[in-house]
Amino acid sequence: MKNTLIFFIIISSTMNCFSQDSLPYFKKNEKGKYALFNINGKASTKHKYSYVSDFNNGIAHVAEIRIEEDDYSYLLNQGIINIKGEEIIKPIYDEVQLWNEQKLIRLKKNELWEVYNFKGVKITSSKYSQLGRLDHKNGLIKVEIKRNGNYYHGYINLKGETIIPCEYLDLTDFSKGLAYGYKQVLTNNKETNEVGQYSTHGVLDSTGNIVIPMIYDEVLAFSNGLFRVKKSKKYGYVDYNGKVIIPLEYFYVQHRASSNGLFLVKKNWDEDEYFINLNNEKVFTPVGYDNVHPFLEGRAIVKKNGKYGFLDENGELVIPLIYDDAIGFENKLARAELNTKIGFINSEGKVIIPIIYDKADTYYFSEKYVKMTLKNTPYFFDVNGNKVTEEVYNSIQN
Repeated sequence: MKNTLIFFIIISSTMNCFSQDSLPYFKKNEKGKYALFNINGKASTKHKYSYVSDFNNGIAHVAEIRIEEDDYSYLLNQGIINIKGEEIIKPIYDEVQLWNEQKLIRLKKNELWEVYNFKGVKITSSKYSQLGRLDHKNGLIKVEIKRNGNYYHGYINLKGETIIPCEYLDLTDFSKGLAYGYKQVLTNNKETNEVGQYSTHGVLDSTGNIVIPMIYDEVLAFSNGLFRVKKSKKYGYVDYNGKVIIPLEYFYVQHRASSNGLFLVKKNWDEDEYFINLNNEKVFTPVGYDNVHPFLEGRAIVKKNGKYGFLDENGELVIPLIYDDAIGFENKLARAELNTKIGFINSEGKVIIPIIYDKADTYYFSEKYVKMTLKNTPYFFDVNGNKVTEEVYNSIQN
């Protein structure tokens, strides 16, 4: 028996028996041990289980040892039996979790994980030091193997087949069908990254294809068709096929690609920022401002002498420097603050939601409605500045 107790929360209360007219059922003896009985009342197993679950998809989760402590139970020697009483997975495991929809079982023993199907057939060819929860969107399971003192990550599918080999020193969960990570330690790199490692970063899709090759020091999230990448302290952009769109020659480029194809960049640390297009051509340099932001929905925030305004795509100041604070456009509205009050304006500078409120429930107008508060009283607006009821607001938020 494993010495370390595995923590397991038991949701259902202990019952003397589980029975249905046409199904086998469990019955507990005077020592508190369960056995399985068939529909004729004959025992199919010995009284050996301290915990049993209801049958689901023809199988039940059992454990030989159950230790009560306060409101929790610790289970040891866990396994799976079928309705015939056959132990299709021997009760030797420290942890068992059923994925009923996929008809898979996640099991742990001696700190290693593996996966079986509901017929008791092991589908994983390896045992893993970590086996993550199922990613329902792409049907993949994140796994981890320890080799030579390092942990390597990958993904398997629901059949146990390797989709992404455990070759990556770090690998994120999938986001919009993409996983970010780095594959190997470099020995010829003269510079370390922020955590002191020599590494190459790239991107994979959910079929295991390398979208962005593992040649960068950093890869940021995909947006508007491009990834921001870094190598040897220089930044640029590559597209989904790994093709370099903006050369890696900049000290700074904005974090995410703009939807209008204009990018705020800085060639060297002691030079001014300016905007370039997708052809890497300078479009204009904002002059005379203390701070410049990237474009969002065709407008870029600028700041001068503590006041905020907005530039258009030609570099013209189309919304004057009158606001005490401002947040970029989303859904054609931008949050603006004046004299400690908050409201929303459109891209022409017209006030859509009056700048009279004490609070707003969002910085960016990312939802269909917004909640504004004035003197502890809530008010609700749509993107056109029309008032709506709280019920309408909650229908979207919830």
